[in-house]
Amino acid sequence: MKDGINQCGGSGIESVDHFDGVGIVRIRPVVNKVEIKRAKRLIVEQIPHLADIEFPKRPVEDDGTLRPLFIGAFSKDGLIGAAFVTPGIQAAQSFLGYFSASAGAYQCAELVRRTVAEVEGIAVVDEYRRRGVALALKRYIDAWAADRGACLVLSVPTNEAARGLNEKSGHRTFTVTVRANSSARASRCRFCWLALSTISLCFA
Repeated sequence: MKDGINQCGGSGIESVDHFDGVGIVRIRPVVNKVEIKRAKRLIVEQIPHLADIEFPKRPVEDDGTLRPLFIGAFSKDGLIGAAFVTPGIQAAQSFLGYFSASAGAYQCAELVRRTVAEVEGIAVVDEYRRRGVALALKRYIDAWAADRGACLVLSVPTNEAARGLNEKSGHRTFTVTVRANSSARASRCRFCWLALSTISLCFA
């Protein structure tokens, strides 16, 4: 990847880069129902467990806050990569699950929802893989989230390639042990995160 520039278009910030063997690639939010459908299809084909997620059916107006969003990578051949990012709704729900009895828990959960972005998935068309397209999408998400007040970007890599992508983009990886209840078998989950700024949560 080289010659990266940023331009402001009607749909918001657009990243324009030249990729070896691909040519010019524009990374931007999708702008219509057709692009949403193509982005969703690409992501679900490559990450089947995301089929159960409630994806937006039409573009959401950019109001300067975190919101569910498809981001596409477009070459002269059309959509070659896609990502789906959401506000930290799951993180906020998990937060409430652990701290619901604490004073101020709901206010803190709302703060998490407004300041944490979750990358649900990134997918690239097979013939365009290993050329930097996924990394460019990841970096675009980080910049987009920071511009909308996010302090933290979270993702759960589902394979080693995804973990490598997270680390290459500057995200830190940590592993946690998850247990549904006291008698359930513990399972280990790996999370990746990028702190965009400092955030502090306090309980009264």
